Amino acid sequence: MYKLPSRRRKKPQEQKVNLIPILDGIFILIFFILSAAQFVKLKEIGSDLPVYRLATDSDIPKKAFSLKVIITESDIQIVNNEKNEILQRFNIGDTNLLPKITEFLLTLKTKYPEEFKVKIKVAESYNYQSLVKILDAIRQSRSVEGETQLLFNQLMFVN
Repeated sequence: MYKLPSRRRKKPQEQKVNLIPILDGIFILIFFILSAAQFVKLKEIGSDLPVYRLATDSDIPKKAFSLKVIITESDIQIVNNEKNEILQRFNIGDTNLLPKITEFLLTLKTKYPEEFKVKIKVAESYNYQSLVKILDAIRQSRSVEGETQLLFNQLMFVN
């Protein structure tokens, strides 16, 4: 007797993983990561002092001298902040501006050798490279009789 052949069972084909949606998702994530990243190089000028004080002004004894440098587009003013008097004014267009500033600050340093702090107020649109040169002239160290003397090296920026 003849039997009909039994049906052979076909092996199910393995399902392949579809990588296209995964690659699309990764591509979109890369786009968002790159758009959120900040590639801007920030320019900072270091300062040793905090921007503000927590103590009240009544707790701090008044000093006879406190140096403040006001830098505008046209001139640089060196002010005794305690007495609100302008000690010296320099024109920005002067050819020997930086040596004159350093020379004047050196005379101030001889009068007030214990003072190292400077408050600096700068116009918002002032040139960055020029500002750095002026700050270097303010905190420049001098050799006095073989010893290195710092001028005013503790900078604090104020509004």
